[in-house]
Amino acid sequence: MKLLHFIGCCLSLFVASQARTEDKYANTLGWEWRVVPNEPISFSASRGYLTISDAGPDDQFTVTLARPTADDGVRGTQIVAFDKNGKGHRLAPQQGGGQGGVSLQRWSLPVENLRATDVEAFGIEVLTVRSVANATKAASERAQKTGTEVLPFPIVGEPYNFKLTVKPGLQVSSDSTKGKVVLIDCWASWCSPCVDKLPLLNSLHNGDADNGLAVLGVNFDQSPEAMNRIVTRLDIAWPNAFVATDEDTRDIWHAATGIMALPRVLLVDRKGVLRADFDTLKEDQLQTLVSRLLSEPE
Repeated sequence: MKLLHFIGCCLSLFVASQARTEDKYANTLGWEWRVVPNEPISFSASRGYLTISDAGPDDQFTVTLARPTADDGVRGTQIVAFDKNGKGHRLAPQQGGGQGGVSLQRWSLPVENLRATDVEAFGIEVLTVRSVANATKAASERAQKTGTEVLPFPIVGEPYNFKLTVKPGLQVSSDSTKGKVVLIDCWASWCSPCVDKLPLLNSLHNGDADNGLAVLGVNFDQSPEAMNRIVTRLDIAWPNAFVATDEDTRDIWHAATGIMALPRVLLVDRKGVLRADFDTLKEDQLQTLVSRLLSEPE
């Protein structure tokens, strides 16, 4: 009985400690903690997530994260570091890959945002299926109030009405592409699968633009220059909308669209209905579906 009482007390203290930690460190809109923020240690494992954190030569805070690829309805993952005032700073995903059901990715925090020596704690947030609806509604309202252009939340089988500015004075919208099959490619230069599929999209665009295929890129790089280097190197001819890098805009985008991980490809048919939403895709799968949609009447 004494042992059971001791275990019960320990569990109570653990739960109370978790609650205090969650109260101290606020979640991003619509997200929840998978790994509650704790002070940085070189190696940590919790709830199937393994992290190795370290400081680079310029005092840059980096985290290597290993996690299950299939993870109980998780729609997105991000790492947040906190300073001594409890302000959150989101790390940027860098190189990564997956094999055998495990995803491995390196994340880094820009030194100008927060140095490694000033990181008080960091945690891992996830966006789950159950939280998407509330986050989407709240973020869409914020987008309207702030005048932020975002893609709508993708629901296959529903009309997909969008409007994005790709450069000053030029917008691409569901109205301007009416009657066409629209392929929306969400990508970034740091996402190797994103860059690997760009030659395929180039081939589709060059071969089917006259048949009614329109391609629109939505880029999540850390700077327009990073995006433009890839656009120039691969001779990409379709327009690309760059998502502003400030935290408010990125938070609104992620929460309103549910687009948390890259690559992501959306396919809209000639009638303006979303017909496919790919987070992973095979080359022949995309080619077949594009051909099928192009053969359909308006």
